[in-house]
Amino acid sequence: MATVKTTRVRSEWVDEIIEKYGTLTGIAEVMGVGKSTASRWLSGTAEASPRCIGTVLMTFPVEFDEAFVVVEEEAERRRARVYSRATGRAAA
Repeated sequence: MATVKTTRVRSEWVDEIIEKYGTLTGIAEVMGVGKSTASRWLSGTAEASPRCIGTVLMTFPVEFDEAFVVVEEEAERRRARVYSRATGRAAA
């Protein structure tokens, strides 16, 4: 199976900042993003976007390797859905 290399937030680092700031809302305020964005970024399930990485590195006194990890994972295979303009439904 094909693999991809990606960047994820380290769960140990997330635990540290949650302990320091207390709540996800507090962390989001410090980062200058909405709570849902902070939640998505810090969950560890989504890839760390350039915006996430930049915000973390410019907001917290942390080095890249302390907050992020680069991993190789199996590529997720997704199927594209084709929608019909006339009906607004997925084509068979």
